[in-house]
Amino acid sequence: MTRLSLDAIKIISTIKNTGSFSMAAEALHKTPSAISYRVSNIESKLCVKLFHRNGPMITLTDEGEFLLQEGSWILNAVQDLEKPGAQHSQAGQ
Repeated sequence: MTRLSLDAIKIISTIKNTGSFSMAAEALHKTPSAISYRVSNIESKLCVKLFHRNGPMITLTDEGEFLLQEGSWILNAVQDLEKPGAQHSQAGQ
C-alpha cells in the first residue's frame, strides 16, 4: 500500500494554485529542485503522471485532479484544526 503524506498533497495543491514548480517552491520555502524531486517521487510511487508539463504551463492530469480532489478535504480539515482557537470552539459545542 502506498502512503501519501499531507505534505505531498500540499505540494500538489500549491503547484496547481501557483501554476509552476518554482512559484510553489517559493510559497513553500523550498527549492524548485526539491519540489520537482518530490513530485517525481510521488508519481513514481503512485505509478501515475500528476502534471502535464507544457513549457511554462503546468496543469493537473485527470489523475492529479482526482488525487487533489480526494486529498483536499483532509488537508483543509488539518488546516482548520491548526487555526488558533479551533480546539476551544470545537470543545464548547
